[in-house]
Amino acid sequence: MEKAYRIKKNSDFQLIYRKGRSVANRQFVVYTYRHQQQDHFRLGISVSKKIGNAVTRNRIKRCVRECFKVHKQDMLPLDIIVIARQDR
Repeated sequence: MEKAYRIKKNSDFQLIYRKGRSVANRQFVVYTYRHQQQDHFRLGISVSKKIGNAVTRNRIKRCVRECFKVHKQDMLPLDIIVIARQDR
């Protein structure tokens, strides 16, 4: 995914956590926040070290990234953070 579509800065993550809306299920928590001057979506992915080993965490991140990449043309111009949860 191109750099313009990534969320990397801690300040961006904190802004989305504070001002964004969240939706959760057993596997993921998704935060969304809409910027006024943005013309495409941006994606941030977080997977805790409590989840498996590095191979497992990276696979989860690749799968989530690919889902958004496939549906890129259908996405609204939002900032999106996806947090993977540990299986219970």
